[in-house]
This record gives sequence, structure tokens and C-alpha cells, in this order.
Amino acid sequence: SQHHKVSISSFLVTCWQILLWKLIMQPDILVGIACNGRKYEGLDDALGLFLRYLPLQINLKENYHFIDVLKQVNELVQDILTWQEYFTWEQITTGNEQGNLPSFFPFCFEFEELFPQKIAADVTFSIHKRYACTDRFKLKLICRLQDKSLTTEFHYDANVFSTADIRCLAEQFSTLLANTSQHPEAQLSELEIISDIERYKLLVEFNNTRVDYPQNSCIHHLFEEQVTRTPNNIAVVFENQQL
Repeated sequence: SQHHKVSISSFLVTCWQILLWKLIMQPDILVGIACNGRKYEGLDDALGLFLRYLPLQINLKENYHFIDVLKQVNELVQDILTWQEYFTWEQITTGNEQGNLPSFFPFCFEFEELFPQKIAADVTFSIHKRYACTDRFKLKLICRLQDKSLTTEFHYDANVFSTADIRCLAEQFSTLLANTSQHPEAQLSELEIISDIERYKLLVEFNNTRVDYPQNSCIHHLFEEQVTRTPNNIAVVFENQQL
């Protein structure tokens, strides 16, 4: 990110949006990004919860180059941070004639750079972890940078996603990060999100459907045996007809 003069957070949220775009298959991806609400002098040490989520929306197409999307997102993020106090949900709900838009962002992103260790009176202090849930969401990616070490957390609505879904999503995000780091000039269609392990599962393990049938039975005999075992199950479906 330093080579292309963009922030680490912009790089991460760009990858996050591209991953969602590849999975959802919609051209416009809207993500709520967390802003700390402390842009003015004197608010850094003020008590209170100022964090809020603001909309970041981009249009993606397969022939777009990652580096161009990254630069666009970086500019949008800087604008959002500059004008963060001017966003209100009324701006969206008022212009929504159908009134069916939720007043929260289903997909969110949060980046936090934790301070290094502090030393006072020969005692060393460091922040181990902090978290604040200020709004609803269905899926949120949290990235934390501390001492040049990056950690990621996926927070999700258990009514929408399973643990297996999120584990797969984490692997896909890791694969995409590696691809974009190695090939920043690549088109979005060329960026991989499937790891070698997942590809092996899809191509080999999931297709390993071989079944050993009895050698001394004909197919109609096997069919009759199955009917006897499960007489109420559907055997054949053709258009609107079932047997």
C-alpha cells in the first residue's frame, strides 16, 4: 500500500468489497466503514462513544484493474473521513420511495491501529483487545494493526451465517489478499479467492461420489429394493410430475 501511496485500511476495505462483489455478484457494493468521530481537536481524549458507520459504495466490473479500484476507494475513504459528521440516515430513508431500506449497513468494515507499548514507572502497558458494537450488521470485518502485525476478525449474525460459512470466507479473504499483493495490476476477473485446499475439495473430494453396487443385481432389482426401504420418498421428477 505504501508503494501506491494508499493507506493500509484502504487496501483492506478494497479487498473486502471485491470479495463481497465476487460472492454476491452485484455491481454496486455498499459497505459501512467505521469512523471514530474524533476528527476535531480535543475529542481524542474525550469520554464517550463517537464511533459511527458511514457508507462507502463503489461500482465494480470484471475488466476493472485492482490498482485503479484501490486508488478510487482511497480517495472516497479520505472524503468520508473529512465529511463524516454530515451523514444522516434520513438522507437515505427520505429518498427511498418504497421505504424498505434498513437503517443499518448489512456489511461493515472496521480498521484500528493499536498504539505500541507504553512504559510508566518501569511498568509496561499495552492494549490487548477492545471492541464496541454500536450498530446492527449481518457481517463485519475488523482489522487491527499493532507492531506491524495484522489480525482480522469476522463478526456475523448467526441467524444468517454458519461457522463453516465464515471459516470459508476467512480463507477466501486471505487468498484474495495474497493475490492482490502479488498482482496489483490484475483485472478483477483474474483475482482468485479460492485457495488450493478449497479447490481440491471442490474438484476432487466433492466429486468423489463413487458407490460400489452389488455385481449380481440388475438395476431394476436395486430400484425395487430402494422402494421397499423408503416407500414414501420421491423417486422421479419430471417438470411438474413426481413419482
